[in-house]
Amino acid sequence: MRWICIFLLTALKTNLRQPVDQMQEGFAGVNASDKYSGPSLFGKIFFGSNYRTEWATVVKMPIFDISKTNFQIAELGGGQQTTSLQLIDDKNREWVLRSVDKNVKSGNGIPNNKIIRYIVQEHVSASYPYAGLSVPDFAHAVGVPAGEQYLYFVPDNSSFGEYRTAMANKVFMLVNRQPVEEKGITTDEMLEKLRTGKQYSVDAKEYLKARLIDWLVADWDRHAEQWRWIERKTVSGIVFYVVPQDRDQAFYRSDGLLVKLVGLFFMPHLDRFNKNARGIKGLSKKSWKLDKQLLSPLSKTDWETVIREFQNKVSDSVIISAVKKQPPEIFAIRGNKLIEKLKSRRDGLLKQAMKYYSFLTQ
Repeated sequence: MRWICIFLLTALKTNLRQPVDQMQEGFAGVNASDKYSGPSLFGKIFFGSNYRTEWATVVKMPIFDISKTNFQIAELGGGQQTTSLQLIDDKNREWVLRSVDKNVKSGNGIPNNKIIRYIVQEHVSASYPYAGLSVPDFAHAVGVPAGEQYLYFVPDNSSFGEYRTAMANKVFMLVNRQPVEEKGITTDEMLEKLRTGKQYSVDAKEYLKARLIDWLVADWDRHAEQWRWIERKTVSGIVFYVVPQDRDQAFYRSDGLLVKLVGLFFMPHLDRFNKNARGIKGLSKKSWKLDKQLLSPLSKTDWETVIREFQNKVSDSVIISAVKKQPPEIFAIRGNKLIEKLKSRRDGLLKQAMKYYSFLTQ
């Protein structure tokens, strides 16, 4: 174990963004991150090749100049790893500029240990940097609300005021967090209303469709905070409809030894972006409790009907169009392979999702 620690310490390097390759009027040529390029042979075996090529590839993208938009800054948010600037447009809708790359720090379950932080940072390379550009197409195909995402480069710009340093020289996704008119409430707020009022219910079929999207793209990070809920009056009472948020872990895959071992013994939700959608139970580990509660009104026949409708609506043409939302430089790397894998996963959803149904209802 000691020699591994020594290797990791010597492998640590300062990763600073390289100068932008080209700046044209309104556009920049830049990669998503420099952190994950050029690992040693040991690094490739231990951590995996993953999506390192996608992270390192220079992409032509528009420059975001907030002074030329109708956005007002609300606040700087984000978790331990991402930079997120909350924005409000002139129609009072919520948007966010969220950094594509992550900067792993201690806290939120990550100990203040240089080696562990390095390992976690390395595994960001297993996340697909531009997945958010494609996933909304699947949601639109099946009628699930989803905010569009747009790719931008933010240079050093004084228009960001006190947030100038935090935002400078990063690649961001501009995300519409309010794709419907209503602002919505959190999962905790929704569950509290379910507990206190018999007039409240959840549209379980809509939630199942949203979960099928998760299983299609192998998004394992679907905890309670990744959803919002809008309430609408119906003849039978007030019904909550789901509005998915955030797609940081769609298409997550690692061919590294470490994730294989950790996924096998400790974290079964990792590395489930396989063919045929096998392992939905493990992929959904963070959502077992919520899924069991919200999907319980649905029968086996309901599940089968919703899944078949989903498979029909997420057609080959929908998948191709969605993947082609990737920047051309990124699509050229493995876009066609991604299309074929998504087709295979869609085709396997009925068999694999029904195994998860059996788990939830046992």
